[in-house]
Amino acid sequence: MGLFNMFSKDIGIDLGTANTLVNVIRNSLEEGLIDDVVLVSDEKMDEEYHERTRRDDSKRLVHWDTPIEDHKDVGRTTRAGINVALNIASRVEGKDMLIIGYDKADRYDV
Repeated sequence: MGLFNMFSKDIGIDLGTANTLVNVIRNSLEEGLIDDVVLVSDEKMDEEYHERTRRDDSKRLVHWDTPIEDHKDVGRTTRAGINVALNIASRVEGKDMLIIGYDKADRYDV
């Protein structure tokens, strides 16, 4: 059973129409272009997921809406990147990480 099929079954997400993206990610993993894929959620998605499935699996995902001290002016994508990096940093030692923040909060609706 492939990585995405296992994850789909474990989390309860039907990958359906996302097949093109899934194939790009799968090929990138298999070719060694990327090491890992991290799904990101937020509080609203957790609530909707729970409402539809009666499960709380999404709460264990990294959340873009987790507050980041002194970085309230960065956008969702940057906050997601920072929170993913912090999650990875908590599991590895002796590595340097570079996170590029390229979007500001005013880019998104409040």
